[in-house]
Amino acid sequence: MYNFHTHTAFSDGIAAPVEYVKYAISNGMSTLGFSDHAPVPFDSSWNMPMSKLDGYICAISQLKNEYSSLNIRMGLELDYFDELYAPSACGYDLSAFDYVIGAVHYLAPDKATVDASQSEVDILFESEFKGDSHKFVRTYFEKYRNMLNSLRPQIAAHIDLISRRNVDFKYYDESDKVFTDELYNALKEVKRLGIFLEINTGAMSRGRDVLYPPRHLLGMVRDMDIPVLFGADAHSPQNLLCCFNEVDTLINTIGLRKADISDIIR
Repeated sequence: MYNFHTHTAFSDGIAAPVEYVKYAISNGMSTLGFSDHAPVPFDSSWNMPMSKLDGYICAISQLKNEYSSLNIRMGLELDYFDELYAPSACGYDLSAFDYVIGAVHYLAPDKATVDASQSEVDILFESEFKGDSHKFVRTYFEKYRNMLNSLRPQIAAHIDLISRRNVDFKYYDESDKVFTDELYNALKEVKRLGIFLEINTGAMSRGRDVLYPPRHLLGMVRDMDIPVLFGADAHSPQNLLCCFNEVDTLINTIGLRKADISDIIR
């Protein structure tokens, strides 16, 4: 078993990288990828500060040498908000990393993220989108498609993260044609660019029965023959394999194509 979506105390996780390694080995994992939130060119409470980036690289590199029984990969989760942002804007390049996860959290750099607290997302929805569900959905997915084309990540993370706080369809109906069309168009870009799609269990580890992408739309992924992989979005060692057995059963039942991860672990 493997996981490539892992956050440590270098960003917004709760433990040092070595604790994740020990948990992975004790639970029979074959591959562990670290993907702390990359630095961004403005203040953020959960992205890795630029001052910690070299320490992150050194720590993961050292673990690779010390724990040869586990295939350890070093990545980053890159955020996207507009064409002006790129890793070079923060003064670093990606040559040291084995892979990149691409994501959209910010709909505006100085606003709450789409997975912030319920009250913060409520404010974002009303102040930026005036309660317009379709504008909210279209803006998010437009940025997501732009992210895929701009960053060209190996893995597309939590493709419908705006569902995180959409409790009881507070912001939009997940069966609404605008939502399903926008998700479909994002999936088309994932397919066209040859990117792995993450089946993300991060919300499930936090007590919400939400899977990204949503269960009822995974048939789209199957019909487009997009390769998928597990993503725990783990912020603690104990969540490295969260709900993977359930998701594996779901993937097999629906008939999704599992990704060949050799391009990442080689």
